[in-house]
This record gives sequence, C-alpha cells and structure tokens, in this order.
Amino acid sequence: MMDTEVLEQLQAAFLPEAADLLADLGDALLALELDPLNSDLVNRVFRAMHTLKGSGATAGFRRLANFVHHVEEVFNRIRNHELTTTPELIDAALKATDCCGLLLKLGSNSESNVPLEGEVLAAISPYLPELKAVRSKAVETCAPPDELHRYTIDFAPTREIFFSGTDPASLLLELGDLGLVEVRCDTEGLTTRDEFEPEQCYLKWHISIQTKHPEGALRAVFQFVEDDCGILITEQTLLHANESVTSLVPLSDTVDTSSTATGSAAVSTQDVRVDSAKLDALMRLAGELLVARGALPGLASRLEKGDSLEAVAKEIRIEGAKASRLANELQATVMSMRMLPARQIFRRFTRLVRDLGRTLDKEIELYVSGEETQLDKTLIEALGEPLMHIVRNAADHGIESKAERIEAGKSAVGTISLSASTRGSIAVIEVRDDGKGLDARKLKHRAVEKGLYSEAEVATMNEEAAYRIILAAGFSTIDQVTDLSGRGVGMDVVRDSVEAMRGSIFIESAVGKGTCFRIELPANLMVTKGILIAVENQRLVLPMDSIRSMVKLPMSLTRCLQGQRIAHVRGAVIPLVSLAQVLCLNGLDDGDCDLSVAVIDAASGPYGIVVDQFIGEVEIVVKPLSGVLAHMPEYVGSAIMGDGATALVMNTELLMKFNSHEQRL
Repeated sequence: MMDTEVLEQLQAAFLPEAADLLADLGDALLALELDPLNSDLVNRVFRAMHTLKGSGATAGFRRLANFVHHVEEVFNRIRNHELTTTPELIDAALKATDCCGLLLKLGSNSESNVPLEGEVLAAISPYLPELKAVRSKAVETCAPPDELHRYTIDFAPTREIFFSGTDPASLLLELGDLGLVEVRCDTEGLTTRDEFEPEQCYLKWHISIQTKHPEGALRAVFQFVEDDCGILITEQTLLHANESVTSLVPLSDTVDTSSTATGSAAVSTQDVRVDSAKLDALMRLAGELLVARGALPGLASRLEKGDSLEAVAKEIRIEGAKASRLANELQATVMSMRMLPARQIFRRFTRLVRDLGRTLDKEIELYVSGEETQLDKTLIEALGEPLMHIVRNAADHGIESKAERIEAGKSAVGTISLSASTRGSIAVIEVRDDGKGLDARKLKHRAVEKGLYSEAEVATMNEEAAYRIILAAGFSTIDQVTDLSGRGVGMDVVRDSVEAMRGSIFIESAVGKGTCFRIELPANLMVTKGILIAVENQRLVLPMDSIRSMVKLPMSLTRCLQGQRIAHVRGAVIPLVSLAQVLCLNGLDDGDCDLSVAVIDAASGPYGIVVDQFIGEVEIVVKPLSGVLAHMPEYVGSAIMGDGATALVMNTELLMKFNSHEQRL
C-alpha cells in the first residue's frame, strides 16, 4: 500500500504540474472560443483535462478527478462530433478551471462545500444525460441503509495502467473510505519469465469489503479505469447492522492518511523549473572552480620554498583571472535560473479582460507584446496584483461603452495593450488603453471634494502630478460602489507594490485618446554591477547598466541656461546634475576645473551626474533599505563592499528630479 510519505511526495510533485495544466487549459479554452471548429484546440483541451484527471487521481485528489471526469467527457463528445462547441460550454469549462484551483487549495481530504462545483455540473448536465443518474446515485449513497453489505472484488489491472496516470494503490485507499476492508495481493505475475519492466504493473488484488453503501458506490471508485483493468464485484450473504466481521479492519488503521499534503494549486515561490542545459553548465563551472582552487595550495607551497616572488605573483594573477572568469560565468548562470519570461504573468490577463468585458457589457481586446522579456522571478510573483488592478481600472474607467465610443468616432471595440521590455538594468511594463483618458481638471476637483487635497495644493499641481491623484488611497471617480470599483482601493495598492519593489510608476494620458501606465523596476533584484563613486568623502554606487559613458569635462565647457547647468557631450546637449547638490552636501563650483560626469540613460532622456571621483567597477548584492531611508526615492538599496563598509545604491532614474535643494523640498 502507498504510505503517507509517498503520497505527500506525489502531491507535492502534482501541484506545480496542476498549475501548469490549468494555465494551459485556460489558454486553450480562450483560443477555442475564438475558433470553435478547431479540432487541434479541442484535442488540446481534452488532453489537459485527461492528464489533470489521471495525475490528480494518482496523487489522491479523487474529488478533483471525479469533477474533471465529467467536464472531460463533454469535450470527448465534442471530439467525436456528438456535440459542438458553444459559448455556454466554454463558460462552463472556464468556471471548471477556477473550480479545480479551489479544489486543489482545499486539499485532497477536504469535503468542504464548493458552490462553483455544483454550478459547473449543473451547467454541463444537459450535455451528459448520465450525469443526473450519477449525481442521484451519489445522493443515495449518502444515506446508508440499516443493513450491511459484504462484497468481494477481484481487481486485475492491465500492465499498462500506470501510463493512464492511475495508481492502483489510490483506488484501494478510496475503497477504505467506504467501509471495512481486507486486501490480499496476488504477486503471481512477478514470477513471469518475461523481462521485468519497472513501469508496468504485475500485481492483482482480491478485496473483501463490509459496507453500508450499495454496489454502485464501489463501481464508482473504478469508473475511470474500467478500460484498463478487469473488475469483478460479487455480493455475499447480507448482514445486519448489529453483526460484525472481525477479520475486516478500517484501511486507515493500516495506512495513515490523516496528514496528507494539502498544498495550494499555485506554484510555490520556492519552486523554479530550470532548463537541464543550465544545470549542466552549473556542474561544469563548479568542477572548473574546484580545479582552479586546487592551484592555490601549490602556489603557497612554492612561496614557502623561496621561489621567485615575481614568478609566483604572475601565476597568482593568472589563476585569479581564471577564478574571476569562472565566478562571473557562475553568477550569470545562477541568475539566469531566476529569470522567467513575462508571459508567465501576462497569460492570466486574457481571461481577466474577457470576463471584464462581459461583466461591463463592453467589447475589449487585449494585445500583448514582449512576452519573451526575461524578468526576475521575484518580479513575476509580485507584479500580478498591481497589473490586475491597472487592467481592471482600464476596463472599468478607461474604456468607454460601445455607444460612447461610436459617438466619439472610435471603433466599438476597445483595446488594452500589455507590453514588457528592458532598458539597461530597468524592466519596463506598460499598460495602455485607447479609452477616454484622464482629465486633470476633474481629478483635482474630485480630490478636493473627497478631502484628499486642499484647493491650494491642487492649484500648484501640473498635469503629471494631477494624474497621480488616482494613486492616492481612498480616491475614486465614482460614487456608487460596484463589484469592480468605487471603494477607493486598488490603485494605491499599485503604488505601494511598485515602491516595495524599488520601482517607479509613470502615468501619461490624453483626453479622448487613452492612458498609459508605465512601471519601471530593477530587472534583477539581486546581483548587479555598478560604479563605485566618491562624493564629499562618501562612497556611493551607480548601477552600471544605466550608465552610457563616463567622461572628464572642463567646467569652462558647461553653461547655465534658465538655472540649469548643461553641457555638450559627444554630440548631444545634456543637463548636468550635481550629486553633492542632490544630497544637500555641496553644489557645483564656478571655478575652472574638470568635472567627472557619468552620462545616464533615463526614461526622460540622457543627463549627466557630476561626482567627485570614479573609484572603480564593483559587483554588488542590492539589499532593500529600511527605516527613514526606505522612503527616500534617491536610493534603490544598499550594498556591502569588499572591505565590509556599506554603500548606498543610487536611483539614477529619479535623480534628475532632485536637481536642486529647492526641488527636493
């Protein structure tokens, strides 16, 4: 029999697989809705359901397997041209994927009521005449009669049963839930002279069971494997309830199933699927590092014997360069294991936009680009909620009704675009709609009306600042609360989530044309390269990927235009920002001296950061800030240097905004 530890291992392996299957199933159903006659998509849906059912049964999720079996049968009939794909069936199947997620979260032993389960079964029952009989039989078995039944079951699975995703042991465990059982295993098949195949089943079982349930309940246990095994159920002499059969015991007395795993359907944040080629590269690099390490004792021994210091130093430099190269390759390989394509997060929004369009009675199409953009897995996990709120906001408040769009001369179909890209070390996520856009004047008026800002405060706001009002907690443009909006929460969650990831959010809009939310985040939240600099005896770090170039610039070649210091650098005129001035340490001198300038590629355009000294290139692990520093946007984090000292890592995207002490205040 399957012990608890094995079952827990099966369930731990099944949950990530189930999450992938449900995601693929959802994608296939949405594609099938657009192309209902596509037989390849029907087969894709059927295969995903069949695998989910079989693997779920093997891992002990019998309730899930039972549920999926009925939905799978509908698509089996579509495959056999007995039914046609309809919008109602697609709706039911999509709800079925949601229900599967709930059943997985509840765990394999849960009997909690899931209303969605009954809703889906009721929706597909017209397409499955036998489903009513099965459900009524289930109801009948829930009210056991007074007398006990005694059955013998001969269970002879085919050798290929494992290939259907079924573990016979899980079926025996399910029988144990129906009454007292005695199981005898027939191992005669193991004595065959044929070559032993470990992936085949050579066993048979003879089972005696004492139960209050009718024969139909026993047959229901084997309903998924009737084609893969021989089943013979025979009823024995009828027993009364006050009689007992001492030779039979509860199966749970021999197999403890009380502590089976009940994990969530979502892939654990500790789980990352890694390309085997990357693992091979990791092993190769580890081996080469061991070899490089082996050279060090030999060099130390030569020094002890009095060998030439110059010769040994040369070899140390050679070995050091080799170790440095291997360490860089090792770091790049490990970091690549953390990177995932943006489609991992984008794929969920196709379903969301579809459902929002139906709820709001709007026609909305979703366009996605940059799905292959590689993002740190931490970003993938953290971006889900803020993007969900932005997309919901775009569908509810941005996209107009069909009548409003036609009246405005637009297509009746609104569009929402999701895109991902990288710019140096910055990951850029954009959500753009072609809706009504934001009206800065109305936003200011609403903010004052709700008491979030005073008249004097909104009077000084430019358009960009006015757009950011929608990120304030408690702000809403409508009075009536609905399932989607009106509570004044959601966009503030976006702001808080993005700031927690050391990112920034920018809003661009035009009345009547639409709105774009741009989220900019560090593409890699762990190890990065930077330039260590000195400013007024303080050491700071500029992220390497944001630096276009580093130059020495005579002060005489700079000019001051309307209070802004500018310079002509390599064919372009750029503004200059004194880092000492930004940090309230000092300002630019007017004397004739050379300036150390780092030219930065920023979203708003290139600009130069003036520092006292470029110390050198460093590799750092960026750690989040806490306390007062956590609320200072000039910094993205901190890093520990090789000498143990701490250096702050600058946010080069925002430094231009703090070009003067007055602006910072």
